[in-house]
Amino acid sequence: MTGVTGWVRECRAADLPALAAVFPLGNAHLERLDGQNAGRWLYLVAFSAEAVVGHCLVHWNGPTLDGVRAALPDCVEINHLQVAAQARGRGVGSALLLDAETNAVVRRRSTIGLGVGDDNADARRLYLSLGYAPSGVRYAVDYEYPDEAGEPVAAHEAGDFLIKSLTEWR
Repeated sequence: MTGVTGWVRECRAADLPALAAVFPLGNAHLERLDGQNAGRWLYLVAFSAEAVVGHCLVHWNGPTLDGVRAALPDCVEINHLQVAAQARGRGVGSALLLDAETNAVVRRRSTIGLGVGDDNADARRLYLSLGYAPSGVRYAVDYEYPDEAGEPVAAHEAGDFLIKSLTEWR
């Protein structure tokens, strides 16, 4: 990782308590690990010397939203990328993305992408600086996530799906 002592690797069962302590998402971490074990995706976790500092999912079977999948069916999707507040701006997100891209190349995939909400200028800047570009596909999604007390919070996100060609890696 650039700017922070640490590493990124595939999630393991032993990581679940640390993930839950930093990112309280109810049963989501266990469900993500189960999906990884079933081969549906890769659950990456970023660590610093002290703790878990980030995570993301790498979906092998195309984008999760129907409209995006219809437009880009062969695209590997990175989603649920999250970096702990105290670790932002220190290369954690970049390290997660690079590891996701590397894993996609190993699987001989040629395109990887992710959604970025219209209100997330910092993430958009990061993604563009790493070579992601607008695909021309817009999305909107309503979802719930647990707050720190575990209570559901309704959210709406609209944004662009960005893609990156991995063919130059081959």
